[in-house]
Amino acid sequence: MKIEIETDDFLGDENTVRDEVVNRITDSLLSKSSKLIQETIEEALTKIIVKQLGDIVKMHLDTEFTEINSYGKVSKPTTVRNKIASILQKECVFKNTSYPSDQTAFTKAIKQTIETEVQKFKKNTHHWLMPNYCKNAWMKQ
Repeated sequence: MKIEIETDDFLGDENTVRDEVVNRITDSLLSKSSKLIQETIEEALTKIIVKQLGDIVKMHLDTEFTEINSYGKVSKPTTVRNKIASILQKECVFKNTSYPSDQTAFTKAIKQTIETEVQKFKKNTHHWLMPNYCKNAWMKQ
């Protein structure tokens, strides 16, 4: 007894299957190579941009300019680096004033840090500070 199965019904002809395999392999190779090329280009561009950006920032920090305020008053020539340093020096002074709007960011940061640390200390030592706790402790002994 001889059994014959026609593959044309579910596979199509031979050329269709071969073409499909070739197309899948080609698509896979193209996508992998495309990803590799894109990653290589991104790495190279990132290196170049980081180096160039560093050079540009250094150049602009040392660029000299003359500051003119909104009223037209002309200041002495300075560099961006010196201007940043003077602003930081002026702002990093502890000024405890009555109004929070008059305080510098430095003052606010220090006060907030101190407040946080004091709260931690109170939380950890609250039983030492409570008179009733001490009184009851003496009575138990």
